[in-house]
Amino acid sequence: MVNETCARDMRSEQVKLLKFEKAALALATAGATLPGVAAAAEAKTGAPAVAPEAIDAWRQAFLDLAVKTAEIHSAFEIKAGEAGAKLIGQASDHMVSGGTPKPPAIAYMEHALSILGLK
Repeated sequence: MVNETCARDMRSEQVKLLKFEKAALALATAGATLPGVAAAAEAKTGAPAVAPEAIDAWRQAFLDLAVKTAEIHSAFEIKAGEAGAKLIGQASDHMVSGGTPKPPAIAYMEHALSILGLK
């Protein structure tokens, strides 16, 4: 019973992480257009619309966020492995399964770098 509660809690947290990732990648996609929008505004007004340093700072902040998110994925993978080992060790006649596998944390970083045009 305790293991089932733990598994449900982990799944709940993983769902929250996936929702966060989806929002972060959407934000990154919007932010990736910032240099183009700034250049177009600058061309029309003749004045810098956004300082290049601000764009670089935004990119770095998003990369930092992507790194932390990947670290959280790694922690989930470790905890899920530990929980799975416990369940397998405690299971007698049946196997507990469910859910769909999450792509590795590296896939998230690849998406983030691709959105930013860094890969």
